[in-house]
Amino acid sequence: MEEHTVFGSDFGLFTDYFLLFRSHSELYSHVSQNASPSAGSDQGDTQWQGVQRQKEIHKNFHMLSSQLPFSFLLHKPTQTCEDFEFDRFSNEKTYLDFECLPAVSKAHYLDNCLCSTNSLLFAPFVSLDDTGTGTLNKLLSIRPEEGKDESSEILLHIILAIYFLYNNIGWIRAIAPIFVDDRSAGSDDFPFSMINALSQTPSTKTIERAKVIIQKMGIYNDKHFQVIADISVKDAIVILLPPQERESCQSEYAFTLPMMDLRTSFLVLKGSDSSFAWHAATFLMETVKVVWDKKSLKIQSDFTMHRPRSSEMIEWLRSVGLLEDLRQILALMGISSLQQLRSAIDLDLHDFVRLHSCVEYELPDSNSVQLIKQSMDALKQSVTLARSEMRFQSLKSRLERYRDIEANQWLAMMTSNAIETGLLQSPTQIIISGVSMIYLIFASYEIQGLTGTRRWLFQADNNVPVEPKVLRWSVLADPAISIFWAIGYIVGIMAARRNTPLNGGRILISTAWLVSFMYVVCAMLDFIQCEFQGNGIGSVCHGYWSLSTSAFIWVGLFFAHVRQQYFYVVLCFLQGAYCLYFTTFAQNAQWAIYLFYVFGTMLLVFTISMPVMYYLKLRAIYEELEEKSNAFSEAWNRMRRNEADMLQRLYQLTRQVNSLLLVARQTERRGLGRKAMILMGLYKPRISKRLKMGQRSNDIELLYKEAQQLSGPFQDFVARWNAHGVVKQGNIKTCSRALQKVVRSYERDCSKLTDLVRCSIVVKDLTELTRWVEHLMRTSEVAFGYEKRFPHRGKVQPDGAEESEGEGVELSKKFMSITCIKNRYDPAYNKHETVGYRDVCVCVEVGYIKSSIMNSCMLVPLSEWETTEGLHRHICEMQVILHDMYSLKSGLHKSYVQFRNTVVQ
Repeated sequence: MEEHTVFGSDFGLFTDYFLLFRSHSELYSHVSQNASPSAGSDQGDTQWQGVQRQKEIHKNFHMLSSQLPFSFLLHKPTQTCEDFEFDRFSNEKTYLDFECLPAVSKAHYLDNCLCSTNSLLFAPFVSLDDTGTGTLNKLLSIRPEEGKDESSEILLHIILAIYFLYNNIGWIRAIAPIFVDDRSAGSDDFPFSMINALSQTPSTKTIERAKVIIQKMGIYNDKHFQVIADISVKDAIVILLPPQERESCQSEYAFTLPMMDLRTSFLVLKGSDSSFAWHAATFLMETVKVVWDKKSLKIQSDFTMHRPRSSEMIEWLRSVGLLEDLRQILALMGISSLQQLRSAIDLDLHDFVRLHSCVEYELPDSNSVQLIKQSMDALKQSVTLARSEMRFQSLKSRLERYRDIEANQWLAMMTSNAIETGLLQSPTQIIISGVSMIYLIFASYEIQGLTGTRRWLFQADNNVPVEPKVLRWSVLADPAISIFWAIGYIVGIMAARRNTPLNGGRILISTAWLVSFMYVVCAMLDFIQCEFQGNGIGSVCHGYWSLSTSAFIWVGLFFAHVRQQYFYVVLCFLQGAYCLYFTTFAQNAQWAIYLFYVFGTMLLVFTISMPVMYYLKLRAIYEELEEKSNAFSEAWNRMRRNEADMLQRLYQLTRQVNSLLLVARQTERRGLGRKAMILMGLYKPRISKRLKMGQRSNDIELLYKEAQQLSGPFQDFVARWNAHGVVKQGNIKTCSRALQKVVRSYERDCSKLTDLVRCSIVVKDLTELTRWVEHLMRTSEVAFGYEKRFPHRGKVQPDGAEESEGEGVELSKKFMSITCIKNRYDPAYNKHETVGYRDVCVCVEVGYIKSSIMNSCMLVPLSEWETTEGLHRHICEMQVILHDMYSLKSGLHKSYVQFRNTVVQ
């Protein structure tokens, strides 16, 4: 299981270098490059010999470099996959090995012991000889139990590499030791006796030095460090061996490194062998291939699971016939969206995949580059032709221009986003067009009335113009207002059809607000004229008619802003009633009376038919799915009969959490000042009426960036934390579904997207489900951060719950804050909302820190949220499902998606 861990950059890590392998021993890496056989001692001779061997291995490795998998060259480890620009690539260099690095970088890495973190493979050379200068010979002299302890360089690097591997720090994925036998002839056996003679006590000085280095790197963890703190001198060497040889050494240390039991896991070479360097380079190349194949598969798996826009890109590549040629390449390059692809097509691929080398041995040209370049050229042409497609745009732009065309045309008129969704459907467009016709008819009637006495200001209580005659300003303005109203609605429909439904809806709402404001102005003008130019305000001369019109408009606007599912019903009712009322006072315009009768009747018929059609369509959908969802109902009824006590217990636990969320919500809204700010839109509470806390950001681009960073680490964390049931990792929510959900259900409020990162836990029965909830409540907080506002809240601890241990997580440190819990196993839950499907849905907020260097992150315990710099917080979702429900869910998913689209959820 891969675990993403972050470390800080304050220790001076050179992240623009990535090594294929890094070899190390006291003789081969820490001696002067100017050492010569004239040093005058056996140790000097050995050092000079070690340098020459290292150069020979380096030379042979270059000769074998043409065997490198091309996919390796494409992968840029320091690249942040969520970035849309690729300017950083020019600074990233991939080297063959440590010897290829510039001299300055070599010194830097050797001084800080960080080279292993940036290497795919760590290859320690463990030597033994007859002179006592070999690696094993020196390790024999370290006897901490006898007071003979000293810091050993190779022991230090092995321990650090083990720590990096255990915590998945950096890019190291395996250790491939090479044992160099420089003993005289006749000593061909593997030195088990020498290894068994090593001290079985940890080297305190070496361990302390490793601790200082790890702390400076910012990756220290007490529990994880204990894994290496207990490694004895003997164990450090035994760990490097395969299982069979490990047993021969009779080590009691049970730890096994990930990816150590590979096809070629260690090599023994005779120092006198003339082919020493060739065999060593061949062994390293073969091991690199095995390790890289496994890492490459993991990268491609993450490409699909934790890259939310990759599915869109895969679909597009398939449509242009380039999927088979480029899928692996784009995954390894970290290009996981069409937007990134648009930025990357101008890259010079040859420079992008160039393996930086030292001066002495140049890397042979790869024929694969030319083949891939042809595919990239074809890709460039396809992208150029498709740049204007919506899938190539940013998420913000796509949200702005989103068109929900999958909704049922009748049900779309009675959804929580009815204005936008309905404007794309024919029935809604007919209704809006009809209303516009009414305004044009009314404008024609008012223009006709201007030729008669209606244009004059009347006396207070009769229909006689005042003397001298005065034009009534509001009557002159009425036709213009009606024409403006009609044109505004027609423009709104056209904007929805040709531009975006969002802009169409904005035009409709803005037009209504402007018209209501105009009628208020007309009312004020009427009152002023009646009072100062007429003989007073009375039963005839007044401005109440204009005010009442504004009031009716405001009623419609209330539903447009607060209850959109009823907007079109209210619109048809108000406009239909007005049309019929108009027929009671219209004079000298029989044509207008007739038309208003027709339109008024039609609108009232629509008022009744819309909810009726909605009900009939909804009922038909439920009946269609009822047969398929019967299995859910049968499973649910079986649970209610057999596990009634557990159902009650589960209800109590979830009710307890919701009661604390309710207190948090009330506290968030406490005080007149806070309530006034909420009403004016100056403050947005995070906890909704449904007791669901939203994300801290409303930026969909930022939310997806956080989700991409957090998805893998969160899945791994849940797998280790979980104490009951089986964890099923989930993919990040697709962009298309997220956009759809934001528009349909969340009124374009992206902060309500709390399920971008999600996973499922499958439990066998309600008893195990209840225990899971108890475990969650013990190891988490509810609405963390609100306790300072209401300290009387206390801790969340289920009554009578048995203690249980989570796997791999310190229970003394809580990492999750519960922000929402939805118990669909509650008997009061409306099964029609999910076609009979039930689960317990829990949203939790986690905090994490991200390294801009390593593009990885680490979860932070709640107790450190306030003190951790650069902390990010994101809400994730966990669905806890009974096995019976889970087995049925996959078979009904397609039908549920159709149901969801039909009812516009």
